[in-house]
Amino acid sequence: MRVWAGLLAWIFGLAVPALAQDSALTPLTSRYQLLGWEAVGRVEVYSNGRLQSTCTGTLIARDLVLTAAHCVWQDGATVSADQVGFRAGYLNGSSIADSRVAKLAVLAGYAATDKSSVAQVRQDVALLELSQSIDSTQAAPFSVDLPDQDSEISVVSYGQGREEYLSWQKRCMILGRYDGLYALSCRATFGTSGAPVFDRSGGRSRIVSIISGTGVVEGETVSFGMILPEQVATLKAQLRQGGGVAAEPGTGAKRIGVGERKTTGGAKFVKP
Repeated sequence: MRVWAGLLAWIFGLAVPALAQDSALTPLTSRYQLLGWEAVGRVEVYSNGRLQSTCTGTLIARDLVLTAAHCVWQDGATVSADQVGFRAGYLNGSSIADSRVAKLAVLAGYAATDKSSVAQVRQDVALLELSQSIDSTQAAPFSVDLPDQDSEISVVSYGQGREEYLSWQKRCMILGRYDGLYALSCRATFGTSGAPVFDRSGGRSRIVSIISGTGVVEGETVSFGMILPEQVATLKAQLRQGGGVAAEPGTGAKRIGVGERKTTGGAKFVKP
């Protein structure tokens, strides 16, 4: 995702010094450390049977995964749903549950917006409807909400160099808000696209945005996301009404044991 950093710096009046207050990334390299985060997983896009690219996605219902639209967008159109899979709680080649995608939906205006525009960041949201639900006792979905005012946030993501395990940035900040967008101090890199941004105030974690892109402001890299509730509601309605891109018949879900490994060599990471 490409962003005009100068434009966004002017829009937000970013408080870049807040970056110094952010926490480092904590690698979640054991199943014990992943407890509570099982709904976060890898979105994988295949081409001719080979893994082509990966992003981060999150269950918001037993059969719905939230991720970034550009993760499932190629050559001016969405990829076919049967090219896409989701691996909940992915860690070192194994996952809590795997499912193919039965249908996917992006916002109607996404294709028409300029790739460097604020409008496209705002609409960079996709929902993936799984071919088979994932039991909430295995991976409990997260709700989507608005953040509390001036709240701290955190991000759980995969990324280049840490593609085999999730990393948790326990503390970062919303630097600014403008016209449906957030500027965030949270770390992002290749493969982080679609990663959930959590507000953990009040003793529960809610998704308040997802990572769409990055920009450089005053020499510091900041990330960008969008306000979610209205966008997610629109996509849910689109899927209910028969919209979206469907998969070919015959795809399904696969459960994988903790010790079982699936090779994923040769994949590229979608640029945030």
